[in-house]
Amino acid sequence: IWRRAEESNFRAYLAEEEAAMRERVEEEYRQREAARLDEFQRTHSELRGVEAKARQKLHELQAREAALVAEETRIAANAEDSTQRAEVAVQESAKTLCQRVANAQQDLDFAR
Repeated sequence: IWRRAEESNFRAYLAEEEAAMRERVEEEYRQREAARLDEFQRTHSELRGVEAKARQKLHELQAREAALVAEETRIAANAEDSTQRAEVAVQESAKTLCQRVANAQQDLDFAR
């Protein structure tokens, strides 16, 4: 009887120790999972911030590119306009010069 009682007490002690150990292991697991979740959320939040910053920079670059394209187009149009005006001015100058030469020749012919 004494032996059975001791075995029963020992088994109860082992069951208590097992339950306590299980509780400690489960608590450690919960703590590790909570820490892992916190780390995941922090990293996820950082990544969202980096993504937002990258999108903002991309938007800024696209806006700058559009402005550059518009400026290049404006410069090309101004260059073309300037070239056309210069050609017209040269043609008008040549025409005026020809008229002056013709008038001078005519004046010279009348003077003779």
